Amino acid sequence: MAAILLTAQAQVPGLLNYQGKITSGAAAYSGSGQLKFALVDATAATTVWSHDGSSSAGSEPTSALSLMVSKGLFSVQLGDTALANMTAALPASVFSNPPLRLRVWFSDGTGPFQLIGPDKPFTSSGYALRAGSLTPAGLAAVSKASEAGVKAAIDATAAVPASTPTEQAAKDAILAAMRATLPAPAPAN
Repeated sequence: MAAILLTAQAQVPGLLNYQGKITSGAAAYSGSGQLKFALVDATAATTVWSHDGSSSAGSEPTSALSLMVSKGLFSVQLGDTALANMTAALPASVFSNPPLRLRVWFSDGTGPFQLIGPDKPFTSSGYALRAGSLTPAGLAAVSKASEAGVKAAIDATAAVPASTPTEQAAKDAILAAMRATLPAPAPAN
């Protein structure tokens, strides 16, 4: 189990979930919606990412994503290149440009695209993608903290008594797997 935790820390997905609401007057929109997305700086003068890579200087991207909107609500994973017209992945490096804002355009497919304003500022969850680009020194610090956590989990697991030989065998196997994730002890001087 600890090995999975250590591996997961090194593989940060380049996806960012975004949920929005579309209204027309006071009524919530329902149906197929055409949406466009761009990440811009605080002045909206610079585009650092757009779903299709075509936006510059805060401009509207060329292509649109077709998303279902239900009772005004929609959800999309920005950077998911498996979606039609989402051709640009979302690299962690874009979050080295704070503060960023998400700019969104919408059309119901019959009218022109409208900029949904104001631009939405990013909070810490977007910037957490930067964790995927830790330096070797940063990774070593995370590894040391993870090692301490694994040791604490081993101690806690070892302290729980097993009530049957089968439970004891399972517990021993789990402890062995957890110990296997730890680095070999340094040789004694």
